[in-house]
Amino acid sequence: MIRNAMDWVVYDTGSPIAGSDSRAPCVYFRPREAGDETFLTIRYGQGCNAHMGYWQNFGLTMTLQKDNEANCFHSGTIKHELLHVLGR
Repeated sequence: MIRNAMDWVVYDTGSPIAGSDSRAPCVYFRPREAGDETFLTIRYGQGCNAHMGYWQNFGLTMTLQKDNEANCFHSGTIKHELLHVLGR
């Protein structure tokens, strides 16, 4: 579900390509690699939330509560929080 939401965000934030139904991505998600200085951390915790954009010394963090009480694991909620991470 998280991967599908990431794919949607990549498409939604992309720039339309003239004469095509495709979009040129301006952001993408991939697994963290050694040496990466900027990366998104998704963790389980309290509530469904994310910092708006990049915070120096805090990075990009998104929290999703595992239980059904918070309803974090819905496609729309995950997309919403990913867009916060990107500053939208």
